[in-house]
Amino acid sequence: MTKKHTQNSLDTSIQWKAIGVDLAKYDNTVVAISEDGEIQHIERISTDDLLKLSTELQPTTFAIEPCNGANLLSLALQKNHEVKTISGVAVKNWVKVHCAGQKTDRNDAMALAFLAMDTMLKPIRTKSLAQMKMLSIFAARKQLVSCRTSILVSLKGMAQAWGILFSAKKRNLNQMKERFNEQKELLTEPIVNAFEKMIEMVRKLDEQICDLEKVMVEQLKDDPRSERITKVLGLGLIGTHRLLSTCGNVDDFKGPKSFAAYYGLVPNNRSTGHNYRVGKCSCHGDVEMRCSLFQSAAVLYILNAKHRLTNCALKNWIDKKMAQKMVWGKLMVALAAKLARILWALLKYGEDFDINKAGVSRSLLAQQQTK
Repeated sequence: MTKKHTQNSLDTSIQWKAIGVDLAKYDNTVVAISEDGEIQHIERISTDDLLKLSTELQPTTFAIEPCNGANLLSLALQKNHEVKTISGVAVKNWVKVHCAGQKTDRNDAMALAFLAMDTMLKPIRTKSLAQMKMLSIFAARKQLVSCRTSILVSLKGMAQAWGILFSAKKRNLNQMKERFNEQKELLTEPIVNAFEKMIEMVRKLDEQICDLEKVMVEQLKDDPRSERITKVLGLGLIGTHRLLSTCGNVDDFKGPKSFAAYYGLVPNNRSTGHNYRVGKCSCHGDVEMRCSLFQSAAVLYILNAKHRLTNCALKNWIDKKMAQKMVWGKLMVALAAKLARILWALLKYGEDFDINKAGVSRSLLAQQQTK
């Protein structure tokens, strides 16, 4: 029977088996498990004090959740210890089973400590500083695009109330301004001025978005892999930037299927007994990268439909699926998964994208090269 003891600090002479840290803004809760099964608990400790304490402890395993500040803390702790970032879903399920669902900081930290000793549980990969910088720029751009879209939708809606209609795809700001000035007598000058201010806000947002995209280009120049990835049809700047900021080291993946699964492009398995059942795609992993892969798949589909795709194995594969009358949504998921496998091969083997090789198995390529 294990005992729990509340402490102000941990005994640095003890070899701790695992330490769970429930992160908060200012203070953190710590639960440590010794080799003998003794559990010690620190109710509140600041991040600075925790890092200082970690330098005095013998090498052990720290477990944290993927919340704000987790990456920086993980990188700092990795200098002396092993760090596992554990999914919040796993922590929630452990608390539900072992603590009757009583979610407290102490129970969360205890769950992290015990889950750190689970060899079957796959931890979340820690992002590097370069990846964190790329993700921050991507998030800033996404926020600006969202603001620009919101202003344009609101502006078109208010104009429609006055009988001034703009098509959904039309976005010429100068023409919009001219249309408002033409109806100045009806709208009155204060309303026209308000609409023009909204147009100027959209212009400024466009400039800021372009500036961030230039930063993204500079960031990609620091990664030699970007030259190979940008050549993939339909992926573009945004998809390449998101891929390199999320995938990390390609050697961490067992193979192309695990790479596709990392972005949620494999079906859920609901098999039981002799009944093999698969459901919808899991949709795990990064949503933005999965959307970029779907968009790339749509680009390839449109190119093939317009007979502008080179005659290759990838085109033959798309034609085969269309001949089987596969539903369009399933075809997009399958094609996105195939693109993910192609991207894995480019990252793994350091080859440039070749449309004639895309979709061809490596065993068949080896046979063709020997001939």
